[in-house]
Amino acid sequence: MSLTVAVVALLGASASAQTSDAASFVRHLRAFAEKGQADSQYKLGIAYDEGLGVPKDHPEAFKWFRLAAEQGHAHSQFRLGDMYKSGEGIAKSEPEAVNWFRKAAEQGLANAQGMLGILYAKGQGVQRNYVLAYMWLSLASEGRQGAAQYRDAVGAWMTAAQIAEAQKLARDWKAAKGR
Repeated sequence: MSLTVAVVALLGASASAQTSDAASFVRHLRAFAEKGQADSQYKLGIAYDEGLGVPKDHPEAFKWFRLAAEQGHAHSQFRLGDMYKSGEGIAKSEPEAVNWFRKAAEQGLANAQGMLGILYAKGQGVQRNYVLAYMWLSLASEGRQGAAQYRDAVGAWMTAAQIAEAQKLARDWKAAKGR
């Protein structure tokens, strides 16, 4: 059961039961997170980022996402990239955002691939590169609705040779990852 589903399930209970159950749930989640379990660290980060069972606390969310991300947790890496991009809970840094989005994208997380593609297309945190933008957006389009539209918009600025190069990079990436 996801953290959001668990907290939403509590909404049907009385206010005192909700508070008690949510506090108990977060306490148990924290115990696992403190033992280094990446998925629990990620879920605790979500709880603090979205105020689920605890008060919203973006720096605390960042702490838990970072612990999980450093263990290779792709969704946490994406959330760190998002926090660095927006500056919410941490000083804004587009290069750091790119770093974390790339780590998650390399693991095949479609949202991260799409975001990395958009950053390459806009030249945010990286030098603008339509070939890499198209490549990442092509990969993202296999798992993220809407990425194909961004890819095609980028493609309108490219030559046929650049598109062919980007498509080859995407095929090579998939082959190297066994996908």
